[in-house]
Amino acid sequence: MVTEALQQRRKWALGRMGLSGQRHLVLVRPAGRTLAVHVLFYPAQLRSCASLETELPPESISPEEQKLAGLLVDSASGKAICWSDYRDDTAEQLKALLEARLQGQPVAEPAVEESPVLNLLDALRQSVASAVDAQPTTKVAPSRRPKRNRSPRRSA
Repeated sequence: MVTEALQQRRKWALGRMGLSGQRHLVLVRPAGRTLAVHVLFYPAQLRSCASLETELPPESISPEEQKLAGLLVDSASGKAICWSDYRDDTAEQLKALLEARLQGQPVAEPAVEESPVLNLLDALRQSVASAVDAQPTTKVAPSRRPKRNRSPRRSA
């Protein structure tokens, strides 16, 4: 079987595939007993980071902002990600929309949430404060830290 041969030799394959009427560069790799296909981009389709850097306005970051950003990263590091909390509910939302339309019910427009624009420093302070509050007060070994219950993220 091709998948076994690729796995034994630790090889992947490049190829071209037609998707949506266009030819795409793809990477084919073994994934268990199946083949996984990853769509790649040609170099001409990519923008260099250097061009993005020139478009950004020059900014100076204060030492306090750097310290707060470091605290935020440190407080969020080391937590295991529960991938089952992240799911795509687009199909469910589309089904609900279609059912409402078929039943002649008006479709409610999503409410626009206005959120205040915060200064970066204020936003970092709030994030660090909430992250510090969520941490246990006694020192616990990182492997024994209790998991926080997080609500699943939903797409709009």
